[in-house]
Amino acid sequence: MRYVPPPALLVISLLLSIWTCAPLGALEIDDVLKQSSGTGTPILALVTSPYCPPCQKLKYRLENDDELQSLLKQYVAIHFDTSDPAFADWSQKYPPRSKMVPMLFIVSSSGRLLYNASGAPNATQLPQLLQRGLQVNNKLTETKKRAFVLDEATTLVEQRDYAEAIRTLKPVWKKRGEPQPDDVKVDDDKIEELKTKLQEVGQSNLDRAKIYLADERHQLFGLLALAKVRREFRDMPELSAQADELLQQAQQEPQVAGQLSQAELIDRGRDAEQSGDHAAAIEIYQRAATTFRGSLAEQLCTVRIRQLEEVKVATRAGKPPAPSTTR
Repeated sequence: MRYVPPPALLVISLLLSIWTCAPLGALEIDDVLKQSSGTGTPILALVTSPYCPPCQKLKYRLENDDELQSLLKQYVAIHFDTSDPAFADWSQKYPPRSKMVPMLFIVSSSGRLLYNASGAPNATQLPQLLQRGLQVNNKLTETKKRAFVLDEATTLVEQRDYAEAIRTLKPVWKKRGEPQPDDVKVDDDKIEELKTKLQEVGQSNLDRAKIYLADERHQLFGLLALAKVRREFRDMPELSAQADELLQQAQQEPQVAGQLSQAELIDRGRDAEQSGDHAAAIEIYQRAATTFRGSLAEQLCTVRIRQLEEVKVATRAGKPPAPSTTR
C-alpha cells in the first residue's frame, strides 16, 4: 500500500515555502523514516531558529535557487525549529555535532546518517552536498538490493530451482566488481561461488548426458539431461551451447532421433512440475504415456504420475511428502 503522510507532516519535496515551524511529534518523524525507506529516497533535515540571520539566508536560497530546487525534489525534506519538541526526538536518534544553527542532516533511506553539520554551506558546497547525498544513498540502496538478490539466489540454488536462481543472479554478475562503500561492500566471492556452483551442476548434467547417450539402453535419459540443461541453464550461454552441440550430434543417430519427441514431451511435464503446476504435469505425462505405449517413456511417465498423485493425496491429508524426481 502506498504510504500517505499525515497532514501535519512537514514533508517538502517540491515546495520549500511550506517550511514553517509547526510542532512535529515522534510519530510523524517515524513516518518520515518509513516514507524514506519505502521509496528509497534520502531525507534532508533542516534545523533553524527564527532569530538566526544565516538560517533565513539559507532558507531563502533553498526557496529560490533553481538548481537546489531540482535536487530537493529527490529528497524527503523536513524542517524543525530548535524549539520544536520533534527536534528533541530527532536529536536523540541523530545527535547534532554542535548547537550552532542552521543545522543540516542527510539520512539515507536505510536510516544511515550521511551528513551532520552546523553552519550554512556556501554557494558551491550546498549543491555538491546534496548531489553527494543522492549518490551515496543510491549506492547504498543498490548494495542492499544486491545483498537481497544474493540471499534469494542462494536459497533457490539450495532448492535446486536453477533456472530461477540464474535469472535472479544474472543482473548482479554484470555489476560485479563495482566500487561499494566499505562497510556494506557486497562479497564478490559469494557471487563467484554461486556462479561456479551453477556451472558445476550444469556441467554434471552434460557429463551425465554423454554417458547415457553412449548407451543404447539409456539414451532417453541422455536426451532428458540435455533438455534439462537447455531449459534450466539457457541463461548461461557456455552451458546451453554445449547442450545444443550434443543434441545436434545425437540427432545424427536414427535411434536417438526417434526418442527426441519423447524427451521433449517429458521435459514439458518436468517444467510444469518446476513451476508448481502438478495438474498440468500429470496431464502431460498421461499424454506421453498414451502416445508412447510400450516404451521407456511410458514407464517413466507412469511412475511419475503415481508419485504426483500420492503427493496430491498426502497434501489433502495435511502431510505432503517431498516428491521424488525422475532422473
